[in-house]
Amino acid sequence: MSRQSTGGALTSIETHVAIRKHYLVPWQKSAVEKPKTAYDLLAVDKGGLIFVPNASETSVFENVAQLDYSQMYPSIMVNHNISPECVNCPCCANDPSAPKVPEAGYHICKRRRGVVSDALAHILFRRKYYKTRLRELKAQPETPHTISQIDFYDARQDSLKWMLVTSFGYLGYRNAKFGRIESHESVTAFGREKLLLAKEIAEEEGYTLSHAITDCVFLHRQGQVLDKESILRMAESITNASGIEMSLDGIYSWVIFLPSRQDRLLPVVNRYCGRFLDGSIKFRGIAARRKDTASFIRNAQLELLEVMAKGTSIEHLRSLHSEVMELYDRKCSELRNGTVPWEQLLLRKTTSREFKDYQVKNATYLAMEQLSDLSLKVQAGEKVRYVVLNTKHPDRRKRYLSEESAALTRDSDVIPYDVAFYLKMLREAFYDLWSYFSPPDSFIEEDQPELFSGMGKSG
Repeated sequence: MSRQSTGGALTSIETHVAIRKHYLVPWQKSAVEKPKTAYDLLAVDKGGLIFVPNASETSVFENVAQLDYSQMYPSIMVNHNISPECVNCPCCANDPSAPKVPEAGYHICKRRRGVVSDALAHILFRRKYYKTRLRELKAQPETPHTISQIDFYDARQDSLKWMLVTSFGYLGYRNAKFGRIESHESVTAFGREKLLLAKEIAEEEGYTLSHAITDCVFLHRQGQVLDKESILRMAESITNASGIEMSLDGIYSWVIFLPSRQDRLLPVVNRYCGRFLDGSIKFRGIAARRKDTASFIRNAQLELLEVMAKGTSIEHLRSLHSEVMELYDRKCSELRNGTVPWEQLLLRKTTSREFKDYQVKNATYLAMEQLSDLSLKVQAGEKVRYVVLNTKHPDRRKRYLSEESAALTRDSDVIPYDVAFYLKMLREAFYDLWSYFSPPDSFIEEDQPELFSGMGKSG
C-alpha cells in the first residue's frame, strides 16, 4: 500500500470493502459506458457551481468572509450513498421512495450501502481521528516524542487527504474498477444544490455573495465590519441544513478577484489574493503558485504580496504605490544588470509527447534536443527546465539552454539571458496584482509599449 499511487490505494480499499460484502470484483473493468446525447450531457454533466463578480463594476472587496465545505465531494458520496452499483440500481428502479439526484433524475439505492460510500466513510473517519490527535499533540509541550508523533499523524492524515481528493475524479474515470460517469454526475449535482443552500442561508442572514467556487463562498456586508461569532453561527446553520461541515476559512481585510490576463473585463474562477485580519495573505491562480514560474519572478511577486499585506484597507493599499514601484524598479534593475543567477531563471515545462513526435520546434522541444545530445532521454510527461537566452536569435539552438547544459557548460553562476523576456514576465507578475491601485501605464516602458498591448482594458 505504501508504494501505491493514491488511485491504486483507493482501489485497494474499495476492493477490500467489496470482498467483505461478498461481491465479485472483476480483474479489469469491462462494462461500456452508456452513450449520451449532447442534450443529456448539457442536462446532467454541469460540474461544480460557480459565481463570479462582475469585473466591469468591481473585483475588489473589503471585509469578506470565506466559508468552505469540508471535504465536500467525499462527504456527499458518503452521506448520499453515491457508488457505481447504487446509482440507478435495478432493485429500486420502480420504487418511488428511492432518493433522487437533483436535476439529473437518477435514483439511488435505499436497500444497501455502496462500496465507494463505505470505503470513503472509513477514510474520512480515520483522517478525522488523525487530525484530532494532531491538535491534541500540538497543544502539549514540545518534546522529541511529541514532535515524532506529530510527524507520524501528519503524514497519515496528509496521505488520506490525497486519497479523498482523488476519490471524486476516480469515480468518473472510465477504467476505474469502481468508476461510473452517472455516479460522478450525481456528486456534482448534490454539490451544486448544497452551494445554493449555503447562498440562500447567507442571504437570509443579510450577507451578499461576492464569489463562490464549487465548495466555498465569499460573503460580505456592504460597508459593515463582519462579526466572527455571527458568521460561525451561520456556518453551523449551513452545516445542519446540508449535512456537511461548513467552516470559516478566515475574514479578509480585503480580497481581489483577479480577471483574465487577456481581457480585464472577463472574470476568472479561481484567481484571487486577499489579506486576512491577522495580516497573512492567501492567493490562488497567480505566478507565485505556478510550478513553471522562474524562481526570480516567483520571489519578486511574493515580495510584492508582503508589501500588500501591510495594507489594512483598500485606501491603505493605494497609499503603498510608491513602495510597490520602488520594489518593482529594484527587481527590473537586477534583471537589466544581467547579474541574476541562471538557476533563478529556469522555466519548467511538461513534455506532452516523445521527442521524435514533436511537430513544432518550441522551447520544450529545443530543451529536449539538447538533452538528447547529452544522451539523456526524456519521456512524455516528464519535466524539462531551461533558461531563455534569446527568443529572437536566428539560430534556434541558441534561443534556450537546458538546465543540464547550463550546469555542464558554464563556469559562471551568471549566463547571458533574454532580459526583455524576463522583464515582461516581471511586469506581468506585478501588473496582475497591482493594476487596481496604479495608473494604467505604471508598468509600461516608453521604449517597449508592445509588452503590454491588450492589457488594461478595464479602464
